[in-house]
Amino acid sequence: MSISNLFKRSTRLLAIPLFGLALFGAGPALAQSAVTEREQQGMIQEIERDTNRVIIDGVRYRVAIDAAVEIRGARSAFALLREGMKVHFGYRDFGDALEIYLIEQLPDNTTLEEV
Repeated sequence: MSISNLFKRSTRLLAIPLFGLALFGAGPALAQSAVTEREQQGMIQEIERDTNRVIIDGVRYRVAIDAAVEIRGARSAFALLREGMKVHFGYRDFGDALEIYLIEQLPDNTTLEEV
């Protein structure tokens, strides 16, 4: 078999998986474009450490494993968050789940605005 024929055959074999990726890979790409990012303030009411979730003002959020956590102005960790903390947080709304990617403790004397 000549190199030219081998090249033609290999490009045909490669085209099938690439077509499949284009066809079936479009769904997740379209779904990702529907994700919105938002920021909010609130008070932590409950922390579910075993599932990496928090409830802030009655809403349950998943906390991303790589979320940026800041307590009293310093980088910190999810494990150091406490119930009753006033926080500013950024989250992604996936439609069926809310995921915090940034959470910062606010000073205790902060007045939270009603939404």
